[in-house]
Amino acid sequence: MSVLIVVGTRPEIIKMAPVVKRLEVAGLDFVFVHTGQHFDFEMSRVFIEELGLPEPHVSFSLENSSPAAQIGEMMIKLERAVANLGRRFNIMLVQGDTNSMLAAGLTAVKLGIKLG
Repeated sequence: MSVLIVVGTRPEIIKMAPVVKRLEVAGLDFVFVHTGQHFDFEMSRVFIEELGLPEPHVSFSLENSSPAAQIGEMMIKLERAVANLGRRFNIMLVQGDTNSMLAAGLTAVKLGIKLG
């Protein structure tokens, strides 16, 4: 089983931390993606470090600031990342109601990846 975990904001990182840790303990295959929605160290990266999470396998730097443009950019980058990883994911796990989660959810559906 291969799991794709997508986060983009501080609350998502905090709430998905126990899931990431459980997957690590269980030795399950997963890829940890950060969309870059909260790009500031104090809003995002500091929590990855403080919670002892692994460095994201994939992390985006967003060029757009409007919500619609960000969602589109995240979808494009997430689709490319999945293609570049060269493996089939059984499920994508998301949490929240942010631009990142909308982009991830839509991308999962379009790529035929189950969404949890």
